[in-house]
Amino acid sequence: MADLASIALRASPDGSTAGFTVLSDGSETGAVAVVVLPKPWSSAPGRARSVAHQPGTTTHVVLYELDVAEIATERSAAQAIALSVTSLPAELGDDDDGRGRRLLEAVAPSGAAIPEATPDDLYEALLRLLLIIERSRVLRGHRSMRGRYSRSLLRLMEQLRMVGELERVIYLARPRYEERHEELTIPRGRLVEGALLRSEWSGVPRVESVFDELTTNTPVLQIAAAALRVTVADQHDLRLRAVATGLRDRAARLLQLLSGVTVLDPPSAMLLAERSYFGRLDEQWKPAIAAAMPVLRGHGVAPTEGRDEAQRAPVLSLPMEQAWEEWLERGLRILWTDVRPQATTRGPWALDPARPPQTGRIDFLVRLPDGRVAAVDAKYKIDLGYIRSGDGYQLFAYSHLAQMDDDSPSLAVLLYPEAASTGQDISRRYSRVPGESFPLWTAELPFPSASELREREAFADYLMRLVGALSVISAEWATEPARSENLPAEAHSAPA
Repeated sequence: MADLASIALRASPDGSTAGFTVLSDGSETGAVAVVVLPKPWSSAPGRARSVAHQPGTTTHVVLYELDVAEIATERSAAQAIALSVTSLPAELGDDDDGRGRRLLEAVAPSGAAIPEATPDDLYEALLRLLLIIERSRVLRGHRSMRGRYSRSLLRLMEQLRMVGELERVIYLARPRYEERHEELTIPRGRLVEGALLRSEWSGVPRVESVFDELTTNTPVLQIAAAALRVTVADQHDLRLRAVATGLRDRAARLLQLLSGVTVLDPPSAMLLAERSYFGRLDEQWKPAIAAAMPVLRGHGVAPTEGRDEAQRAPVLSLPMEQAWEEWLERGLRILWTDVRPQATTRGPWALDPARPPQTGRIDFLVRLPDGRVAAVDAKYKIDLGYIRSGDGYQLFAYSHLAQMDDDSPSLAVLLYPEAASTGQDISRRYSRVPGESFPLWTAELPFPSASELREREAFADYLMRLVGALSVISAEWATEPARSENLPAEAHSAPA
């Protein structure tokens, strides 16, 4: 009888890291592939779920930040998975106080985990990560693509999207008429006059003809076939093959359907895509061609292995608070013209009071339409209905230290992402001690859904939805409420 054990993994213990990793179970072919998605998409943040893993196979696990997965498997596999988790790098961020951020951490099993009846699709979850990256300039930057072999993981996701788009439209391919020039013994179509004279002069009974022929060897399919060949031939790192194998099999099946298409190398296929005009009949192919371009443009990454590297898990970590801050900034700039991101604040103490040191940065200083200055802090946390003590003291400091064109803030604002379980914008006002008029507002604003990330037009609609909610909520900042709420003491420190 196998020696069974359980290992519990908490996703993004800091509450602000999405990403992807593959954890080895100690066998040559076995692994646990884990995707961590943003917590605003979760209907029940922080839930625990149980997963069974058979050593030697690949188990897919999709979690949301702060969720816990309890993996039941053989003891040796559980130990190997725990070793893979400890090898995940701790990425330092601006507010980590030296603690670092991990995509996963091992915790004590609770025994209360609930089995999932319908687990989320790992490949769909990977596509959602890719969409987050593509809709955030900061996450597309090299410094924010954190983790071992993160570029290899990103390339795998790009290939996955391309294959999925082609599977959706491949059976809609129709033959098209293509103009051809050939020398024929039996004339066809329109004869080239010069070729007719040459044939008569030389006595060779072949005449160049110009005619339209129905063919499936179209530019669209030539580009698709070239991208599929890249996917099939790509040599992913050994730790990623558990996920990449199924992807290559799907690409190979599609490539069989295009066996009669002209073979193009990636640069030629990219040039063809750039020079081709895709008309109304090709409208349905445009997403697939767009997805094929980064696959053709990229290069396979197969990192060399050293003895120490063999046990380290590949990981892609995305600092979601940076994406949330970026999207808020875009919304703020649409609504107001004077927005100062990452504004420096004066130090509270200095040997020379006329030259105070710059000690910190506030996410935004905003000049409101009535001339007042608002100190705005983007918080990628779940709004728990009270102000955490650290956040309260931080905004209190900003109220004294921040300045915008020599004007001090008149109010402070904390902006949280709207949780899926909430489903509505919420605004609260808190006041300081009696007699002081500096209010602190909190607000929940829309977080983009996966569907709003898929297309640029849909994401533009999301930004307008964000601006609309921000406009409604900010209108309350100029009004005095019938009652004020005191800042409740924080009962305990909890990640969000």
